[in-house]
Amino acid sequence: MNRIELERDDHTGVLDYTLDVAGTLSIWHVEVPDALRGQGFGGELVEKARQLANEHQLKLNPICTFAKHYLDRHQ
Repeated sequence: MNRIELERDDHTGVLDYTLDVAGTLSIWHVEVPDALRGQGFGGELVEKARQLANEHQLKLNPICTFAKHYLDRHQ
């Protein structure tokens, strides 16, 4: 499992993902501290994963419900 971490105001949000040999980045979990919820912080984490996938020409597979809903709204 790999992780993207973002820090803001002494809080850390995380996005856990895996990479497979077929060239897919799967997002398994996004966690945002309560103090940062509703401020777009989770979306920033998903965008970092999307950027990573784009840079390495990977397919993005959102397993996490939050990531799936976010990507559906922000195509």
